[in-house]
This record gives sequence, structure tokens and C-alpha cells, in this order.
Amino acid sequence: MFKFLIICGLVLSGTVCGGLSEKVKDDVDYYYRLSDSRARVCELVEELDQNGIVERSGRDSSFQAIFLNVFSVIKRDLLEHSDNITAVIHRNGPAWALCHESNGVQGRMMQQMLNRGIKIYSVYPNDSWKGKSPEEREYYQTLLEKHASLRDIGLEARTLPSDMVGMSYFFERNGEKWFFGLQAPVMLKGLGSWKMWYGPEESSEIGERSQRVKKFLHSSGLSLN
Repeated sequence: MFKFLIICGLVLSGTVCGGLSEKVKDDVDYYYRLSDSRARVCELVEELDQNGIVERSGRDSSFQAIFLNVFSVIKRDLLEHSDNITAVIHRNGPAWALCHESNGVQGRMMQQMLNRGIKIYSVYPNDSWKGKSPEEREYYQTLLEKHASLRDIGLEARTLPSDMVGMSYFFERNGEKWFFGLQAPVMLKGLGSWKMWYGPEESSEIGERSQRVKKFLHSSGLSLN
């Protein structure tokens, strides 16, 4: 059934997800069913599990697929096994899943979050709407009107700081404050580093990233506290 973890020789029952469900394992098996990508994914997940942070730099196009798919798998587990979730999408334009009706993985998870009333903050420069179609604007506006938990935070800045382009999730697990974040340079034409954080906020590097995001949001007029 699920061979990925066996092939890697990695047990993911530790800190990264607090135990992965069979559904999550099936998702990973689907994303990485091509054997030539499994070793690299294993290395990334093991590093994230051990350190709470993982980083890859350069223009290797495979980083995008690896980071985004691993992020999606962990996010699915987070949504199913965490409390008091707040999602912040901070990037140089509204998220694709907020501008298009989709039955894909990202579209389904976004609808799940909206239907559950999870707080979602969409943070982006106002100028980014210039590249959107009327249909995309209309769909986004429809979601804002339908879901009170979706907040639109348009900024006057032309672009976000390079280290602030990505996504952040603040949540609780067993009464403890946790953070899950992604820095995604694909939104900056491939420049910069791919980074991912996952773990309790009391951890130094994870807490540092969490506070960096909160400070940026506070400077933009949004407080999560």
C-alpha cells in the first residue's frame, strides 16, 4: 500500500505531524509515486522532523513541486488534528485557490477551511489586481461576501519583502501553540530560498519565524494576538 516511508526508512511518528494518518500517507504516495523523487523528499521531511526547519536554495525547478506538495500533505494533517487554526496567505497577489473554483487538492482544502469558518487572512499588494481577470476578481469578491472568516488585507506596498512571500499557519495542538510556515520564492521568479518551518512556537527558530510574520502583519495593520 504505502511504500514511501518504508523505502526511506523514516518513521514519521515524531514532532513533524504528531503521527501521520493513512490518508496523509496515501497522499504522499500519490505525490511521489515516481521513485526518482522519493529520496529527496525523504531527506527534506527527515530534516524538517529533526530540526523544525528546512531550507533549499537555487534555481532547481524540482524544489517547487517538493515543497508545495509536502506543504499540502502536512497542511491536510494539520486541518484534521489541530485546534484554533488561523491561516495567513501573504504573497504578491491573492492565492489562486481564492480566485478560481477548483476541485483540485488546493481548491478542496480551501473550501474545507472556508466552510469550517477557519480564519483566513489574504495579504497582498493592491497593485497585484492589475494582472487579474474580471472573472478572478468576481470569484474572490463572492468568497469575501459569503465567508465572514475570510479577511482581505490589501497593502499599498508594490511588493512584499522577499522573506515574507509564502503562507503561515498558527494553531494549537494539545494546548500548545504551534506554527507551520512556508517561504516560497516561486512567487519571486525563482529568486531566494525555499524554507519550511513546523513545530511548537517555543522552539527558537520556529518562534523567531512566527514572530517575524506577526511583526510584519502588525506593521500592515493586522494583529493576530
